[in-house]
Amino acid sequence: MARVQLNDNQLEQVSGGAFNFYKKDDQNQCYVDGMGTFNCSADASNWVLQRMATTGAPVSTVIAEAVEKGLFWK
Repeated sequence: MARVQLNDNQLEQVSGGAFNFYKKDDQNQCYVDGMGTFNCSADASNWVLQRMATTGAPVSTVIAEAVEKGLFWK
């Protein structure tokens, strides 16, 4: 995975901001501010970080893409 530098806005959206990744009952989950809780794959957090850093896409777009790729699901 390539290293990327996040700007302040991207960092706030990913780490402790819009995307909050955690484990519950051995299942990876992510609470997304204003969007709810999603189950997610182990690779989801890295993909979200990369996506936010390289595109600056809105949170809703990142979620839609993650669902389409099978990284997030309800």
